[in-house]
Amino acid sequence: MADFDAIWNRDIAWFEPPNERRGGFSGVGKLSLMADDGKNRIFFVKKQQNHGRKSWAHPFTGEPTFRREFHNLVFLQKYKIGAPTVVYYAEKTAKNQAILITEDLTDFVPLETIDLIHLPLTQKNDLVKKVATEIKRFHNVGLVHRALYPKHIFVRNVESSLPEIALIDLEKARFSPLALYRAYFDLAAFLRHTTSWSAENKQLFINSYLGKNVPVFFDKLLVNMITRRANRT
Repeated sequence: MADFDAIWNRDIAWFEPPNERRGGFSGVGKLSLMADDGKNRIFFVKKQQNHGRKSWAHPFTGEPTFRREFHNLVFLQKYKIGAPTVVYYAEKTAKNQAILITEDLTDFVPLETIDLIHLPLTQKNDLVKKVATEIKRFHNVGLVHRALYPKHIFVRNVESSLPEIALIDLEKARFSPLALYRAYFDLAAFLRHTTSWSAENKQLFINSYLGKNVPVFFDKLLVNMITRRANRT
């Protein structure tokens, strides 16, 4: 694991077969390494080759999708917004390869695995409020996630009055100057996929995101737009 080639050639257990397209691939796996204290540490290793997207800065050649994710993760760390910690990122331009390694989110679980029905009312409300306020913090630094599903929101200390939230899968996230767009795009996707949440849970989520119990006219318009998009067939 001393250099790029050593990491690239290291066998890892893919979570699922790598996504292959246009002569390239992109995949993620888990790697366990022994630390100096004798304990195993878990890392997530992402590898890709010839797997990029065009952007305004690279309209012709494109750039590795992991490069954007790397920059987004570093940016979120600056603002202390929960997300995986980067331990390594590098590219080999000649072969269009990129590697991104992050630390395991120890003791976190996906939000989609948490059944609100079986939580006490106080814990349920605390969790819903925390998810909403952390998404709002994410939006307030100018980012739109663009894949904000419950499986991409991780939670730790569910039983606490202050659960911890971390966002993953940030390779599609990008900056948007429009707060309306950030809320509309992400919250509609989120609410569309929280199929197990009750109407009361979703209303509490919206109120917590807005920071008020009685939305003003503009907020009501936004909520109606989000609701229509979330419920479309």
